[in-house]
Amino acid sequence: MLQYIDTQKKELCCGCRACEQICHVHAIIMKEDEEGFLYPHLNMNLCTQCGLCEKVCPISEPILVSSEIANMQVYAAMTRDVELRKKSSSGGLFSEIASVILHAEGGVYGAAFDREFRLKHVGVFSEKELDRLRGSKYLQSDTGTTFSQVRDLLRQGKSVYYTGTPCQIAGLKKFLRREYENLFTSDLACHGVPSQKIFFAYKDYLEHKNVGRISSFNFRDLDGWGPAINIRLERRNKTVVVADSYYLFSPYLYAFLNGYLNRPVCYSCPYARSGRVGDITLADFWGVRRFFLLWM
Repeated sequence: MLQYIDTQKKELCCGCRACEQICHVHAIIMKEDEEGFLYPHLNMNLCTQCGLCEKVCPISEPILVSSEIANMQVYAAMTRDVELRKKSSSGGLFSEIASVILHAEGGVYGAAFDREFRLKHVGVFSEKELDRLRGSKYLQSDTGTTFSQVRDLLRQGKSVYYTGTPCQIAGLKKFLRREYENLFTSDLACHGVPSQKIFFAYKDYLEHKNVGRISSFNFRDLDGWGPAINIRLERRNKTVVVADSYYLFSPYLYAFLNGYLNRPVCYSCPYARSGRVGDITLADFWGVRRFFLLWM
């Protein structure tokens, strides 16, 4: 049985849903706690004590990749497509990798806002849909049933590119319970994750402050390439673009960057280490020119 269910210690669960999706009798469901984070709840009347939930948990039994980095390769790179770079994070490398998978008729999975601004992992299968997955989102996404979807695609011989936080990538790999040559993953240099609930509170604050309804939301001001939130607002039948204050004066960004909003497990994350669980780790190289004289 899951350590979290046995102990109710919140630092033992990352909310990846691997346990819920692996349960053949649907004995586990995820529910929000008072902070808005998802945790598994077990129906003992349905549980068969098979132990699969424990085996696929990326926190109870983490995937510990060797911290030996002698053979690791680190690159500072960016897409040559200027327009693509303008609407991307981390130099647009995600989009370039994703395009290769899509051209091979595979699927790409990542975090996207729905119409109600709930952040969910979704799969896309065309370049046109890829826009939904671009850009940074500083809160925890709900993986939903994407682990099961990915397994089905892999079994059909389709290539899949799955991106997410390290614990989500570990959850997917534990759920699959075998290696697939047609699976490609990118984890992120994660700072920890706030909940959907606290994000909604911040969104309500911005709408009240700016007297309008938010129609689009960017966690980065892509015009100035800085950590400032940029929103598109519907106000009195007009659309206006508003940039929230620089991160020191934005309540959400300030609290996020100082680690005040994170899920409890984030403070003891087993994946915050040099040994990475994803095939490729995506991160920013802001200011790299100050350290390297030769640059493209």
